Parts: sequence; C-alpha cells; structure tokens
Amino acid sequence: MNHNYLKTANLFVSLFFVSYGTKAQVVLNNGLSRFKIIRYEENYDHLKGTDSTKFIEKIKHVQIGKTDTYVSFGGEVRLDYERTHDPVFGLIKGNDNSGLFRTYLHADNHIGKKFRVFAQLASGIKKWGLNAPLPLEEDKLFVHQAFAEYDFSNNPNKRVILRIGRQELQVGSGRILSTRIGPNIRQSFDVGRLVFMGFSKWNFNAFYGRPVYNQLGVFDNKILDRRSPEFWNIATTRSYKNFNTDIYYFGYHKQRAVFNRGVGDEMRHSIGGRIYARKKFDFDIEALYQFGKFSDADINAYTASANIGYSFKSTLFKPRFGLKIDYISGDKNSNSKSFQTFNAMFPDGGYFGGVRALGPSNLFDIHPSVDFQFAENFKLSTASILVWRARLADGLYNPGGIVIVKEPGTNRERYVGWQLSQSARWEINRYFSVIGIYAHFFAGDYLNQSSNPTRTSTDFFSILTTFQF
Repeated sequence: MNHNYLKTANLFVSLFFVSYGTKAQVVLNNGLSRFKIIRYEENYDHLKGTDSTKFIEKIKHVQIGKTDTYVSFGGEVRLDYERTHDPVFGLIKGNDNSGLFRTYLHADNHIGKKFRVFAQLASGIKKWGLNAPLPLEEDKLFVHQAFAEYDFSNNPNKRVILRIGRQELQVGSGRILSTRIGPNIRQSFDVGRLVFMGFSKWNFNAFYGRPVYNQLGVFDNKILDRRSPEFWNIATTRSYKNFNTDIYYFGYHKQRAVFNRGVGDEMRHSIGGRIYARKKFDFDIEALYQFGKFSDADINAYTASANIGYSFKSTLFKPRFGLKIDYISGDKNSNSKSFQTFNAMFPDGGYFGGVRALGPSNLFDIHPSVDFQFAENFKLSTASILVWRARLADGLYNPGGIVIVKEPGTNRERYVGWQLSQSARWEINRYFSVIGIYAHFFAGDYLNQSSNPTRTSTDFFSILTTFQF
C-alpha cells in the first residue's frame, strides 16, 4: 500500500507543478461557459450572428436559414484506467486492471422558439479486467438520449415544457436520482416529463416512465423495457436570497427486488426535502422517508444527511474544510413484518468516492475532507470516510443496490472500516481535463469476521482523461 500511495502522491505533485505553471483558463474569453453535467441543459442561443474561426466553436450554433432554427453539436470522449486490488473487499482476489472507454455524441436541434429535438448516441467499452464487463461498464453502441420537447409559454422567463422520450434526469443532490456520471455507462430514462420554470422563483417538475435497461450489445436497449422498474416523480425547487430548497416525491415499483432478507415485489414511496447554500459557509442538508410494501412487509425506511463546509477564499490555496454525516437505515429483523432497508434507487455510482464498492443502504458514515485550490484550474482533495452498519441484521450493498455481503444474522460487528482517499482534478482548458484518484479502504471488524469468502482491505487507483466539446 505504501509504495502505491507514494507513486500516486508523486503523480499528483507533478500534476500540480505542471498546472500551476501553465495557469490555463477554465473559461475561454469567447462567451462560452463550462459544459454542464446534463448536456441538454446547455443553451447557445446567444451565439447567433457571431463569427468564429474555430471549428469546435462553430458547431455549437449552426444556423439553418435566416430563421430561429439551428443545430448545436457536442460530445465527450473519456478514457479511464482503473486498478483495484482485491475488488469488492476481497470477493475477487488479485489485481484488477481495466481500461474503460466511452464516447457520447449529441445533436441539439432547435426548430424555432418552441420545438426542439435532442439526440445522443453513445458507446462504452471495457478492456482487460478479471471479470466480464457489467452493464455499468460496457454497452457497445446505444441511443442514450432521444427526446422531443415543446415549450407552451410565450415568456422566456416563465416556461412550460413538455419533454417526451429518453433523457437524463437528476433531482436534488442526486441522492435518489442522478445521471450516474462516475461509471462508464451513464443512466437515462424513458419518460414523459412536464417542467414549469420561473414562477415566482419556483420550479416544478413531474415525470413518469422507466429507467433504461442497459445491455452489452449494439442497439439492444428496449424502449420502456418491462424488466426495469416503474418510476415517477413530483418535485419543486425554490431559490431564496441566501439558500435554496428542494421538496420531492418519488414512486417506485419493481416486480422482483432483491435485498438481504430475500426477493419480492417492491412498491416504494419516498418523500424528501433538501436545503442548501453555496457560499463561504456552505451546507447541504437532506432527509427522506420511505413507505410502501416489500412482499408482505411494510416499508419503514429513512435517511438523513448533513454536508457542511467552510472555505477560506482569501487564504493561500483557498482551503475548504468539510464534514459530511449520513445515516441510512437498514433492516432490524429479517423475519418481521416491518422492512427498514433504505433503497436509494438511482444514486451516483461513486456515492462514497474512491473505492466504489459501497452503496447507500444500511450505513452510518462520517466523512471529513479538505480541498485546496492550488490554481484556478487545479484542485487537490483529501478525504476520509468511517463506515458502520446501521443495523446488525442487514448486510452491505453496492451502489446498484445489490447485496455484496449477505448477513445471516450471526456477525454482530458493526464497524465496516474506513477509507482514505486522495484526488486531483486538472482542467487543462475548456475541453480537456484529467482526474487522478487513489483510495485505500481499511477493512474493519465486520468485514474481517465475514466469511465465504473472508473479506479484506482493498486499494483503488484511477486516471481519468476527458475531452468534451
């Protein structure tokens, strides 16, 4: 571990001096801003009539005739080398070296002021590795997004939008619903969606549909695949002077859900709220309650999270010190008629950062961190996560909600372990970025006393290079 950590530290130091010397600007002086995580949220109307000599800027607004019709092209190419020692806490033994390659290309066609068609093709490939690729790692060629949108409003500041088709979604902090930006294959949904924006600082959102059931081949992802759960939502957001709020409801129905206690039909309802601010003192506080039915048991699950931090913006390297605490309920008794395991449904794949083995179910964690902004385009982060099981009768789950350590009720240890991680992000310019991550998870008493097989500590290292346009 020490040898790998020193090599990684040397890499991060090298990146720092290179980036600090170049002082590349993240935002170019051409009216173009950073790319958004959800690419269809970008708007290039303001480029109408501008004349750029650069091809990569011209394609952001390709005028069609003398009308308000134009097409904007964009995309992403990402290369990710990952090395994991004893993946899934030793469930797989040895060093897993893999290369993950993904390409996303989109066309955003604005037909006048009202109508819009967005289409995005994607490919994700996994090379090498100890095991065959998973749907989160590989889907050779597929339609990631394809939707039509109509704006019923005549006021650009108050919009009423109907959007039908395949699309990415994110609500709140991404605790329940995210784009799954970390893994090689992002998450999209086949939904009908209605959006109200700009009504006295209130925004409203509602949708119904199913997540895309990703497969490994070429154009083999079905529309509204019945193997995927039904999923629906109503949410509202509001901006205040010093903070913002989210309030939301999710409905979820899966015919064959799998948890530590067994397999059954799951009908789950989630009600949650969030309050957050992004200032010198920042905070993000969120809580959710879930109810419904799993097989013949009543669901009674919940989670609460507090993420606070303080940034010294006038101090050298602008350090931010943060502390995040999560409680995510687990099952008290697998034989009772009450079921407490929290289902995060569609969280980001790297929910706890670094080692991507744990997902948000049956956990209590404390997560201190410190970030340094060494240059405008270079950030170094150090974090530690201490993890315990919330309930002793429940096991451990991965980010996809799959049981990775099944608990028969004989292991009475609560302490899962702790993770130490180091990451660096270098935004070379608007189009290129490099991220390096090293994490080591020290197995605690619960993992050390688990059997079939005996679980161990694990290491994770990744170098991720992205080109966006």
